[in-house]
Amino acid sequence: MLIKSTDKGLNWDNPVCLNSSIKDSKWGFIGACPGSGIKLSSGAKTGRLIFPIYYGLRTFPLNLTFSCVYSDDGGNSWSLGKPPLIKGRFPKKNPLFVPQRSWLSETQLCELENGNILAFIRNHHPKKRVMCSLSTDGGETFGKVFFLNNIPQPICQISAISFLHNGIKMVAILNAASEKKREKGTLRISLDGGKTFPYFKIIAENEFAYSSMAYLGDGTIGILYEDTLKHECIKFVKFAPEDILSSRHFEPSLPSTN
Repeated sequence: MLIKSTDKGLNWDNPVCLNSSIKDSKWGFIGACPGSGIKLSSGAKTGRLIFPIYYGLRTFPLNLTFSCVYSDDGGNSWSLGKPPLIKGRFPKKNPLFVPQRSWLSETQLCELENGNILAFIRNHHPKKRVMCSLSTDGGETFGKVFFLNNIPQPICQISAISFLHNGIKMVAILNAASEKKREKGTLRISLDGGKTFPYFKIIAENEFAYSSMAYLGDGTIGILYEDTLKHECIKFVKFAPEDILSSRHFEPSLPSTN
């Protein structure tokens, strides 16, 4: 569903169902990835609206994967992109079988300096690390997936944004940084386009689930997050990027594998 406001959220138009243009009839499930979408500000696709979605390739088992829907006319019409390349699917094109280790679901997108898009993907791989994939065509297709070996995840959504702060392009991610369970909410900043995240701060030591971030007009990162797995409340905090950049950390990494 798409719903629009022209008065900063005071009133809303009637919802419009997008299924006819973006949902395959073989899918048993389709969901918007929690967090936010992006609007490209550079490159050949400047102005494009892009939202990550995830869906089941069959009704059961779900055989989850993700791709993007995008609009080049301000949201009036939408097209469906293709999912990233990942091992284990059979056949590789239009797969009928996707083992759980190859499931991809809730994803967030960051625009890089060159107009490319870096996706941060919730996944079910036993490696228990944040997975990424790069798009060079405005979210229409994605390349092979790879892991951020320093960043653990317990199968949970990862928030991610990119922004320009004091003339420096930054990428920030926030997730439950634990292999065991949804806990230890950790905010990280990268200054090299998401290749490394040497700056981080733990914002919630114990339970931590879903979150959403935005770069605010006062130059801070605004964060909504759940600090209980009962999903009873949502908290809001702000951090200046300087608070995170003031301390540099080095974490042991796993061997790099795809």
